[in-house]
Amino acid sequence: ELSSQSYLEVLWKQSETYSKELKINLLDYENTLLEYNSRYSLFYPSFYISTNYDYIRLETPKDLNKYPLKYYTSFGFDWDSMGGTSLQTSISYEMNRYILDSLEELSVDNSGYNQNPVLSLSINQSLLPYYLQGKAKNPFLLSYDNQFRSAQNSMLTVMAGIKTNITDYFIQLRKLLRNQIILTNQIEMQTILCDAAFIKLEQGSITQLDYWNYESSLNEYQNNLCEVTLQIDNIKRELELLCGNINYTEINNELPVSSIRLLEKDYTLEAFEIQKDELDNNLIISRQNNAPSLSITGSYSYDLDAVKLEKTKEVWSSSGEKKWTVSVGFSISPKNVNQINKEKAAYRNNIQSLEEQKTIYFENKTEEISTYKKLITYYTDVQSQKKKNVEKQKAYYEAMQDKYNRGLCSELDLLQAQLIYDNSKFDLENINDSLWYYNFSLYQLEVEK
Repeated sequence: ELSSQSYLEVLWKQSETYSKELKINLLDYENTLLEYNSRYSLFYPSFYISTNYDYIRLETPKDLNKYPLKYYTSFGFDWDSMGGTSLQTSISYEMNRYILDSLEELSVDNSGYNQNPVLSLSINQSLLPYYLQGKAKNPFLLSYDNQFRSAQNSMLTVMAGIKTNITDYFIQLRKLLRNQIILTNQIEMQTILCDAAFIKLEQGSITQLDYWNYESSLNEYQNNLCEVTLQIDNIKRELELLCGNINYTEINNELPVSSIRLLEKDYTLEAFEIQKDELDNNLIISRQNNAPSLSITGSYSYDLDAVKLEKTKEVWSSSGEKKWTVSVGFSISPKNVNQINKEKAAYRNNIQSLEEQKTIYFENKTEEISTYKKLITYYTDVQSQKKKNVEKQKAYYEAMQDKYNRGLCSELDLLQAQLIYDNSKFDLENINDSLWYYNFSLYQLEVEK
């Protein structure tokens, strides 16, 4: 539950609502999802229907004005299937009016009508469809799958990157807030020392140069405090842009375990896999589209003649002129063959480039892991030393308290001992944060492949 989470995890959760970068990426993801959900529309057939009438106005006979000079209608559809198959089919009907006897006047009785229904079918098939190239699934659909996977991975990677940035700012802010306290305490102490030195200067116990050294140290602490305060303000502003409202009183609360993972797997490696899949898909599609193709075309027509308009229906029961046509074609283009060869060469180059990129990535990742391990070893040793120093300064402070209670030291001596003790504790906390951060960063890199 949220209440059991560390405050850093709470800020991670808040970033999912407030981060503008994540919102932009989410919109891109939603657009990709729309494309993915409509991926099968690529293979929907397209339908068409057309009708045409031709009329001519005549003075006589009037009855002919009611009928077209020519009538044509057609219905069909085109379909490109998944395996390099194109199918076109149509059904058409045409009727033409003509004069039966050219020596007589145009009239209803001297008009004939020719009808011609036609059914046609055309199939074109690539001779190298994807399923003959060792692919069980259509590469067009696989490309949509890859785009969707890339969009998902991108969103998760951006989200993890934002959380990593928040973690960086969070650790920096914790250290700076401690340094701010340290510098404030040092300024308080140095102010007391400057006041005491001024009295000694007036008494002649120290020189002006000695007093200036006290003042110079005070000015240096004050300048450092201004710089740290400015850095704190900048980091707070960046955190608020990423996370919205922040309760800064909880910044120094306990960190989560360093073995908390932002990503379940190495999405950079998966991106390489997706790129390789896409190269495979593109090559298969290119082969399918540019391979030799076989085409089969057939049509069936029925030519009917009617002496008069009222006979146009009757002639369908009589024997008209039936025609069958079938043609088979084979198509190959040297240009397409050259395109396939070019695509093969480009594919080999791209695969080699991808392997080189993976090698570089592994080398950089291995080096980064090695660096973090060295830092962890170093800071573990430093942590051990700092713990000993805290115990030492604690013992010294307790001894000074005892002396102060017995009147053997001044209040200033006790204040100095307390300041040194407090600073040693803050120093150890900073080392603990650094060690947590390096362990956390290493755990992100050691994600399973």
